[in-house]
Amino acid sequence: TDHIRGAINVTSPRPSTSKEFALELAKVAGVRAVIPIPGFALRIVFGEGAQVLTASQNAAPWKLMDSGFEFIYESLQDAFEEELHPEAVEVKRLKSRGNQKSIGVPKNHRGCYQLTSSVILKSTAETTFEFFSAPPNLALSTPSWVGFHIKKLPEEMMKGSEIEYRIKLGPFSMNWRSVISVWEPGESFVDYQQDGPYSLWNHEHVVLDHGVGRCVVKDVVTYNLPFGLIGRIAHFLFVKKLLIRIFGFRRRVMQMRFN
Repeated sequence: TDHIRGAINVTSPRPSTSKEFALELAKVAGVRAVIPIPGFALRIVFGEGAQVLTASQNAAPWKLMDSGFEFIYESLQDAFEEELHPEAVEVKRLKSRGNQKSIGVPKNHRGCYQLTSSVILKSTAETTFEFFSAPPNLALSTPSWVGFHIKKLPEEMMKGSEIEYRIKLGPFSMNWRSVISVWEPGESFVDYQQDGPYSLWNHEHVVLDHGVGRCVVKDVVTYNLPFGLIGRIAHFLFVKKLLIRIFGFRRRVMQMRFN
């Protein structure tokens, strides 16, 4: 706002200790926090840098609070719920393994899972489409821990254009090559994985008008994993959770960029 001047503490209005942070995260994630890390162990690993983790940094955003700033997440639980279980991102197992109303999926490929996500933005459909259909902006809407790195870009986006990039899953790097199988400027496009970690990945990007100066962005991803039973177990244990976090992050980037 115009009436705030000087430095601002961009922190939570409710500071917490590391212990409170860890316990709340474990609660929302559905795991147990059992063994604490002693201070001397941190000093062995990080040296003097351990003070950053063990010393108090009890900073409060007094200027923002006094100005009446409304925080989206006032508590740790609310923030963790949005990060780990965003309500607007859903993954379901498809009952009939076929195209399931998915645009761009080849007839000889079968989808096993479908992820859907949507967000309303304060931007026109045309402006929003231009932003998200530009390949360089893919990195902006992808978490840094995915290690997203573009290797090859087309000179112009159109049907048949190919994009090559690399991602990371823990210590493992994987190459990914997608082709634009559907291109409807200003409305939608579909990128289809030709080479990559999934046996099927078909991502529909749809931008629709939603009143004056507003639009709704929808993502529909129909996908499948290789290796049969092993792939289904991997999906249950961590792949589904990773995808929900990635697309939850993508929604938040859209909201910060346009809202």
